[in-house]
Amino acid sequence: MSRRRYPVPMPSVAANPVSASTTFDGSQWMTTKEAAEYLRTTVGGIRNMVYRGQLIPHKPFGRLLFKRTDLARAVESSRKGGVNGY
Repeated sequence: MSRRRYPVPMPSVAANPVSASTTFDGSQWMTTKEAAEYLRTTVGGIRNMVYRGQLIPHKPFGRLLFKRTDLARAVESSRKGGVNGY
């Protein structure tokens, strides 16, 4: 019996039937890179925000995805002076 050798090549994003631009429940999902561009920060900055609890990621297909509404809320809370608006 042949065994599969790892690492297995990852399928391309085009082969994935659910991409970051697919909408669920009327809200748009964004990848980490798209979220970084949206918030005008780096990918590392997004990961730091996740670690600090400022952003809530979703990982349905093995990749971090963010709701556009959550990103907009993070922008609004930063204008008010804190993560939770305090």
